[in-house]
Amino acid sequence: MSKFAEAFQRFEDSIWDIVPGFVGKLFFEVKQPKVVSIRSPVLGIIEKSLLGLVLAYVIMNIISSGSHFKEEMPTGFPTFDFIRKAPNDAAFNDQRNLNDQPYVDLPYCNVFHKRGEYEYLRPIYDSTGTLLSPYKNFTKTKNFDWVAIKGSVFNDDKIACKQINYAELIKKGLFTAQLTTFQSETLSTVHRCEGPSLSYSCSDPAKRETDDAKSTIITKYSGEDYFKSYESGGNVSCTCLEKKNSFPMAPEYIGLAIYHDYQGSSDFGGVTGTTTIKKNSNNLAPDTYVKRKVYGGKHLPPMSAALEERLKQPFKPGDAIQLSVNELLEIAGCNLDESVSETSIPLVQGQPPPKRRTAGVRLKVEFEYDINVDTDDAACTMYVSFIDGLTSWSQDVQMHSRQKLSEPKNMEDGGIPDVLRQYSEFTNRGVMIQFSAHGKLKKFDVNNFVNVVIQGIVLMGPVYSLILILATMVMPAKKVYSQSLREKVEYTKSMGQAATMAALLISQFNDWGKQGKLKQNKKINVQALSEILSQSLGETEGGDMAKFVFEASPDHENTPEELSCEEMIRIMTGDVLNFGKIQRKMTRKKLQIHPVNRNNGNPNNGTPYNAPAPDLVAAPAPAVQPQIPGMVQAPQARAVNVTCPPGIAPGGMLQVQTPNGMVQVQVPNGVSPGQVFQIQY
Repeated sequence: MSKFAEAFQRFEDSIWDIVPGFVGKLFFEVKQPKVVSIRSPVLGIIEKSLLGLVLAYVIMNIISSGSHFKEEMPTGFPTFDFIRKAPNDAAFNDQRNLNDQPYVDLPYCNVFHKRGEYEYLRPIYDSTGTLLSPYKNFTKTKNFDWVAIKGSVFNDDKIACKQINYAELIKKGLFTAQLTTFQSETLSTVHRCEGPSLSYSCSDPAKRETDDAKSTIITKYSGEDYFKSYESGGNVSCTCLEKKNSFPMAPEYIGLAIYHDYQGSSDFGGVTGTTTIKKNSNNLAPDTYVKRKVYGGKHLPPMSAALEERLKQPFKPGDAIQLSVNELLEIAGCNLDESVSETSIPLVQGQPPPKRRTAGVRLKVEFEYDINVDTDDAACTMYVSFIDGLTSWSQDVQMHSRQKLSEPKNMEDGGIPDVLRQYSEFTNRGVMIQFSAHGKLKKFDVNNFVNVVIQGIVLMGPVYSLILILATMVMPAKKVYSQSLREKVEYTKSMGQAATMAALLISQFNDWGKQGKLKQNKKINVQALSEILSQSLGETEGGDMAKFVFEASPDHENTPEELSCEEMIRIMTGDVLNFGKIQRKMTRKKLQIHPVNRNNGNPNNGTPYNAPAPDLVAAPAPAVQPQIPGMVQAPQARAVNVTCPPGIAPGGMLQVQTPNGMVQVQVPNGVSPGQVFQIQY
């Protein structure tokens, strides 16, 4: 021990001498987990299996979730245009003129088809919550028809097909594309309605554009079918509202040409990518796959084989994603001529829901980016899904006949026309396509990687705790393991115990040597040790204990056939102090051999050399040693000087004649031929 270590130890001992015992235990004892090596195949397999699972978790966490990456969501922008024909679907103009008789061949246009399935009658309740409209009426065919009461005018009924041109059907915003599949037109006609002999009603066939089977006159709650207004000069006008519902013909065959762009922040070098041009060094543009996304566990019909096959290949940068609205609906898993979900719009109990062609549908088109900035790998998935519900938007008012600046004059002079002004208001429903972008830009981040590794290290703690629980509570040798774990480690006491055990074992080895139980190499085999132990423990127990000693050898890989005194000391003192290292350290520092220059000896050639008679060196007088019961005292060791002969290198073996007989010795390190070294016998 160094002087500093000795002084530090004395300082700590003095503190223990002056403080009460409970204070020392509370403040000066440090509890740390003890490392114990348990030789158990079962526990070893369990521990390594659990540690393997922890390692697999860390690896999977890195591979699957990419938790070692730094990530951010890019900003995405869609760019799209309507087209009259998608490359792989029918043309809009062809379908709206199907077979030159679309009013017959398009099912929603055929008056003999079940057009009632497309109608939607809105529920109306009175102030007490009683249902007024619609109600069921049993017909001659014994089917239930749903009928709206008189005065219920805001219904989607009396629907007829109408040729509406391409430009009237489409509407687009920054992130929204709208395609009309149902149109409700309200024609507002302002008449003069007071004069010398005028009586007024909007239901008059002369004042409406079509009959009641095709349009509906919107009435006031009071029952009047016109809306009176007082004009300038005390004149009065009456407004008639005539509502007409129509289906455009084959609008779903209009297509979209879609591109998309994204941009990252300065943390990712402002990386950008656009599919409008091909990928290059300045344009990290992704390949785009088109897939459907299902929400809420919906069961969707399969896509057509042709469409599914085409979507297996990605759309490359520079090529537009060209799909008809009909194809987008098919990818999403819906159809305009299917009924909407019963929970998506207000219905009376038992009332059948209308078709999506009437109610509309919302398509969600989501661009999900996966961009690796480190490797320049770029991919994007365009997910398409749908949401049922009334989907409507307004359209600009169309003025048919404007009111002159000079009107109204005195309506009694007969010079004022019957119609003052006329215009149309439109409410459209249909397919609303909403674009959005999300996903991730990613690059390797050292801090995130370290965090993942730390998570794995933290998970190792419970594994070791579980193994200790099994060892101390389940295994057959649990008492031994528990005692070993609870053993306190104190430097002075442990060193004293180790030294005491070493002294006793050295003395015992000397005694065994005199009794002839040791081999020529000063080692004992398992049979000899078994005989020694059997004298006190019995033959069976002695044999078992001898085997345990040899199996506990520091060489865990192989059980040795013989053990030296030093090896048995290492078994006794254990791994905590590692007495073998202490012994070697003390040998180097305190028992170092000081060679004496002499030139005497003969070549050795690798065989034991019979050295000349050594010089006897007087050993110091032996100290009085206490008598230990059951132990034989070792005789006092004596020393001789031996001259290293020529040709013998350090580590070579010599045979030396001593007063006690011939002994075999090894030339120590640092001793050259001609030098003298000292041995003990």
